[in-house]
Amino acid sequence: MKTLLFVVIIAAVALVVFNYLTTGQLRLLPASPSPEAQELNQLRSELRSLIRQYNDAGKGAAVSGVDTTFEVGELLHQAQDIENRVRELQKKVKKESDKQKAARLLREVTDFINQLT
Repeated sequence: MKTLLFVVIIAAVALVVFNYLTTGQLRLLPASPSPEAQELNQLRSELRSLIRQYNDAGKGAAVSGVDTTFEVGELLHQAQDIENRVRELQKKVKKESDKQKAARLLREVTDFINQLT
């Protein structure tokens, strides 16, 4: 019985430490993210997808010599759309951590746009 209690306590401590390292909060279970944070995560994944498509297009052009100008133009348009959505979301965000995430994402998007142009 003591062993089982010890294992449960160790598991709870490990969970608290994990949550602290990933979220910065001392909680047994992580809090659900705000709607703004969820939207920021969605926009970040869309940006990652665009970056992956850009890298794939560059590799394809290098291997086959195919002109990827249209693809890059489309990626630029999509990146600018993400940038506009992040700017709108920055106006709505209330939590400081979400504001920092939005600012970081905006820098990533503008860096990517600068890379495309």
